[in-house]
Amino acid sequence: MLRQRRIILVLAVLAALVGTASAWSLDLADSVSVRPGNIRVADLCRSPVPESAGAVVVVPGGRPGFNCEVTRQTILRRLVMAGLAEGVSLQGSARCQVSVNGEALAATELEERIRQVVLPNIPPVIEGAPATWLEIKAPRVNFATDGHWQVVWPEPRELQPGRQLATMQLISEHTRQYISVALVAHVFAQTPQVVTPLNRGQMIAAEHLGWVWTDLAQVDADVVTDRRALQNMLLTRDLMPGQPLRHRDLESRPLVRRGQQVDLVVQRGSVSAVLRAVCRQDGRQGQMVSVMNPLTKRPVLACVSALGVVTMGR
Repeated sequence: MLRQRRIILVLAVLAALVGTASAWSLDLADSVSVRPGNIRVADLCRSPVPESAGAVVVVPGGRPGFNCEVTRQTILRRLVMAGLAEGVSLQGSARCQVSVNGEALAATELEERIRQVVLPNIPPVIEGAPATWLEIKAPRVNFATDGHWQVVWPEPRELQPGRQLATMQLISEHTRQYISVALVAHVFAQTPQVVTPLNRGQMIAAEHLGWVWTDLAQVDADVVTDRRALQNMLLTRDLMPGQPLRHRDLESRPLVRRGQQVDLVVQRGSVSAVLRAVCRQDGRQGQMVSVMNPLTKRPVLACVSALGVVTMGR
């Protein structure tokens, strides 16, 4: 009987010692700054805590720049759910202000990363032209990171000369954010400028113009850049020396005129015949005009296909 009492006493002492060893204090800080990622119990305490309890996640996925408040009750609830609340005593602050560290994006670095993404989509430089360059106007963004981030252009496209908007995405391990960026592509092309006074209705000739390298971002989008666009063109207004030439300043010269004798090409499959006919209205390339059929003495519609030539049939 005495022996049994001694065994019971030893077990009671051991139990008390074990219980004392497992007791620990949760000393909650008033405020902490933590790294991005899961916020754990150990991150919020001013003194060491058991390793298993310290690893319990209180706030998952803290993003850079994120702020929140954590109470002792919240932490205790997480410990109970993890089965690790036995022996804990609560000390320190009743609530802890948490801020997740992060680096704010420098405007210059953001612009440079956008540039690297966009550069492959700039139009090729015309031979002999000044170098194309890109102007970037990015907004100020509230985007804190842990130092690892990238710029993605979800829908890339070839840039047009001048200003355009593009939607970019900033991506880090913990967050994503869309921003709208203004891109100005300074692309150079040769454009015509008038070197002698010209009158409305006058035909354009090579000696009337001088061609200069022009930043297309600085001029009207309607300005002429292709010499072929001036063939068989008349002016729609008077122009003075130094003025640029725009597409709206031009209209194609009529290739046939009212009352003029024209060649009427009549096509039937692989067979065609040419008749002389009288045109009943002015017409430009590709326009349909009325001509008098010399065989039937009736008007027919034909398409202007060349100078003094109209075509009907197929």
